[in-house]
Amino acid sequence: MKKKWLNLAAIAIMGVSAVAVPVCNVQAVPSFNSSYWQRPLHPRKVITTKRVRIWKINANVPGYEEYPMKKKWLKKGSVVRVSQLASWPWGFEGHISGVGPSHGKGYFWVYNKSTSNWLAYYNKKNLKKYAGK
Repeated sequence: MKKKWLNLAAIAIMGVSAVAVPVCNVQAVPSFNSSYWQRPLHPRKVITTKRVRIWKINANVPGYEEYPMKKKWLKKGSVVRVSQLASWPWGFEGHISGVGPSHGKGYFWVYNKSTSNWLAYYNKKNLKKYAGK
């Protein structure tokens, strides 16, 4: 009789602990080579997950002669719009927080590394997670 109660108690405890385990949905950002980013007319709104250096490129010359004019740092938690450009890995659109407009009279801003580990999807959860404290 005592053995039955021990078995029932063990089963009940295991059942409760199995129910209490939270289930997380993993949403990985698509890799740089994914077609998800190859939409220059419809840039994706993302959040920076770490501090990144961006470059201001002079576009008043032919593509093969473009050169960086200036560099700035984007803070962790900045909300930006990005897409892949023809000759640069990441191009910015719209207003860049802490920098200003993404393009103007013969220039545009880029991030020059072919990785997607510096950004996350734009949503409320990520906004709270990466926002400066």
